[in-house]
Amino acid sequence: ASAAAAAGAGAAIALLPTAYFAAKVFSQRPGTAPRALLRAIYVGEAVKLILTAALFMIALRWLSGDFLALITTYAAALGTYWFMFWGTLRT
Repeated sequence: ASAAAAAGAGAAIALLPTAYFAAKVFSQRPGTAPRALLRAIYVGEAVKLILTAALFMIALRWLSGDFLALITTYAAALGTYWFMFWGTLRT
């Protein structure tokens, strides 16, 4: 049960910051000035990195015994993003 909770936390750590970044960037209206869009990307990425680090610290404090399940699921979720990106580039 604790390994499953750690795996769920790893997936959430991959999903939540990415969802924030996507919401931040795609909330810009079409025709937005390039400078404003670039600012949204930079702010979104900075908050994403900070949020990821904070979520890892919280998860490691609460789920200290199941680090392998946590990091493996996190890496698998990030790997899925890269495979989807690679597949999109090939088409």
